[in-house]
Amino acid sequence: MALSNRLKNRFNNNAMEYYIAHKNNNKEKINDVCFEIGIDYSFDYIGGGSGRNVFDMDVFGYSDYVLKLAHPHQNYDGIKQNRNEIKAWNRMSKEQKEYVVPITSSGVNSCWLVMPKGNANPRIDYNWLKDAKYYLYDMVWEEDIKEENIVSINNNLKLCDYGMPPK
Repeated sequence: MALSNRLKNRFNNNAMEYYIAHKNNNKEKINDVCFEIGIDYSFDYIGGGSGRNVFDMDVFGYSDYVLKLAHPHQNYDGIKQNRNEIKAWNRMSKEQKEYVVPITSSGVNSCWLVMPKGNANPRIDYNWLKDAKYYLYDMVWEEDIKEENIVSINNNLKLCDYGMPPK
């Protein structure tokens, strides 16, 4: 999947504003930036955690992808998480990549990234979970390898949140 340059530019031009609006707790600016990006917080938001919000990219014609936008967090800053996820993805072996959702595109400032969308709440294979912890031990914070961070893509289990570095 290749994002158009126009869409990449839209993300690059607005993702830092999204981050700053969150930092200033400015809900009106957050909504304005979402509008500029082309997402509707009410409809396109599908989840998030400490430091990042995840949006469905169907509105852009990419129904099988999500956009992760960074926001500040006291302990787990979203830009750092995106940066760590990008770095981990680029350093992983082919075998390790079998356990994680790939990053298909990202911004130069790590304020945003795009990955395939998985089906949430899959039936967990605990042998897979054990293997994932073994293969990813030096790339991913073990506490991130948990059921709520696992999705199914093409009937394969994948870790969708691996932005924290290993301890």
